[in-house]
Amino acid sequence: FFFQAEDGIRDAQESRGLGDVYKRQEYMGIISWLMQFVGHFVFEKRSPALFDNLLQIFVAPLFVIIEMIFMMGLREEEYDACEKRVNQLIENFRLSKKKKESAKSS
Repeated sequence: FFFQAEDGIRDAQESRGLGDVYKRQEYMGIISWLMQFVGHFVFEKRSPALFDNLLQIFVAPLFVIIEMIFMMGLREEEYDACEKRVNQLIENFRLSKKKKESAKSS
């Protein structure tokens, strides 16, 4: 089975391979890290978690992508479940902090 030039083979582009995919992935990673720094330092006035634990450097880009997906209104059920769990964790943290402070003052 052979294709003739009329079949559009002449206009087909060659694949540039995985190199371009990896370059885009690197760019997205760098942009995500920069967005993390700006978000933490400018808006939250605190340092990002990756300053506490360098393994967070691999999680930060994924976190930004997931946040962007949620901001676009996609995966609403997962967003609601995440929000509920985060609020529970924050409340537990605050309660344990209050218990520790009251134990110190006693």
